[in-house]
Amino acid sequence: MKYLVCLFFLFTSHYVYADVKAQVLVLSGDVTKLEPRSHKAQKVKKGDWLIQDTSVVTKDKSFVKIRFNDGSLMNIGPNSMVAINKMPTQKASVIKLLTGAINSEVKKTNKKKTKLIIRTRSAIMGVRGTKFQTSYNHANKRTSLVTVEGEVAMTKKVNNNINDEKLDELAEVFETNSTEVVEVKAGEYSGVAESIEKPYEPVRIAPEQYNALAKTMDSKLTATDVMSASEDKDAANAKYNDKKIKIKPKAGGYVDFNTGLYVEPLATAKFDESTATYTATEIGSINTSSADYIPPKGLKVDEVKGFVVDERAEEPDRKAASEKLQELNQSIKAQVTPVEKINKNSTKKPQEKNHSWGPKAQSFSLAFMPYGEKMHIVADDFDLDTEVESENANWLVFHWQHYWSENWSTSFKLGKQDYQFKEEFRKDHDDNGDSLFALGVKRKLTPKLWVQLEFEKRNEVVIVPEFFGDEGEGRIENNELDYFNLRLEYLAYQKEKSAYYLFLAYHKAEDKNFATLDEFTKDSRISGFSFLLNWNYQFSQKWSSSAGFRIRQIDVINNDVEIMKEEAGLNLALTYSI
Repeated sequence: MKYLVCLFFLFTSHYVYADVKAQVLVLSGDVTKLEPRSHKAQKVKKGDWLIQDTSVVTKDKSFVKIRFNDGSLMNIGPNSMVAINKMPTQKASVIKLLTGAINSEVKKTNKKKTKLIIRTRSAIMGVRGTKFQTSYNHANKRTSLVTVEGEVAMTKKVNNNINDEKLDELAEVFETNSTEVVEVKAGEYSGVAESIEKPYEPVRIAPEQYNALAKTMDSKLTATDVMSASEDKDAANAKYNDKKIKIKPKAGGYVDFNTGLYVEPLATAKFDESTATYTATEIGSINTSSADYIPPKGLKVDEVKGFVVDERAEEPDRKAASEKLQELNQSIKAQVTPVEKINKNSTKKPQEKNHSWGPKAQSFSLAFMPYGEKMHIVADDFDLDTEVESENANWLVFHWQHYWSENWSTSFKLGKQDYQFKEEFRKDHDDNGDSLFALGVKRKLTPKLWVQLEFEKRNEVVIVPEFFGDEGEGRIENNELDYFNLRLEYLAYQKEKSAYYLFLAYHKAEDKNFATLDEFTKDSRISGFSFLLNWNYQFSQKWSSSAGFRIRQIDVINNDVEIMKEEAGLNLALTYSI
């Protein structure tokens, strides 16, 4: 009986602790946790173990420090709510920051893989090995990020319905070097909100705030180490896009982690060449113990309105602050969106999704595809072995793509072929009807992989046999074929404006009866494959071009005859997107 009890304890204890992945090291104040399948929050104590899918809540003037099983550390600040969604052994952990601020130290490994994914309502961040602080304000739906050591990747969360089960897809976002992802280096800030299209271009924060933040995270680095004057004055200035929307604020500002706002230096700020930042003394100061932003006397920062007069301040301070109010609010104007507008936009999006039947985006492409072709026909029983090469051949194809959602699109193609043979075969070739028509549907499987199913009706120029007694010869003929194409598209590499794609397709045509020529070509099985390596360059928001190399092979086979078509050529295209 004693051995049975021991075995029972061994197996049950293994089951209970199988999901234990993080431990509470330090805490202060009022901290609670809500475990999965539990309806009542419990007080957190030092030494507690936290299992997967546990939520942690800190009250005012409270914090908790957690250590994960890989040695990474995370501090959850006051008035914060964090959900520890996923902690797999071999893949990235997923943390959801619902409100408040966290800073973290993620252990670096030799492999360049994302180890931690942090999600907010407006952003997704990928961490490989670094020290950083991030915050999310639920009122203005703004996410802010400051990196202390290493780099953190950040992108806007386009689809709020991404669920935690798609862990590979979340991690893969940061492996593609997408133009939608920014890399925030040590000493830099970036932020994202629902009111802007993508994260701000990373910008250096005030050296004094970086030094204070680095000290709180036990970093030995200083602003002098990470802010060497590698940037000139122009690079430190604010940057605007073609629509005159600010996409990068002025360097040297303060980050208010409570609201997520970046307060940039005023127009009168002096440029510091040693750190390539502007001085920020006129816009407030920093608490050197916590690295928190302190507004000028008489002012406070409202998460929705921006700078407002602090009614609790003394009269002289309120009066002096009123004079600075307009100038300070002008510096954060692009970041502040009234909460009524945010809520209004949030409620409109589902309506558009439910009631709009049109595509969300479209693209129009014109492709020119010059190629060379070799056709070979073999009929052993009749001593027929003929090979023909084209002298000049090309397709001109119009492609219309409709994007119904982030994951689904449909396509329509029309094409015309120009085909020329060497002199001895031209008399046998009929140029009429060399055309293409196709309809397709495409599904996005992962951030780098798509699958497409396509119906294609095209004219295929082939050599068909003619037999005379015991001998035969080849004759060139146009044949209209109905193809069903299964195509895989893979994003092999992407950086800034350029990308490389790989396409692999399987082609299967409906069995074709060439009985008009000879009984020996009945019930032919027609299939093949194609491969395309394509380079794409996005030279503006709406225009892109591509160039690629493609090969295609089609076999027409029956019991008596085998016809083989081999193509190799270029794919040149110009695309306009709306």
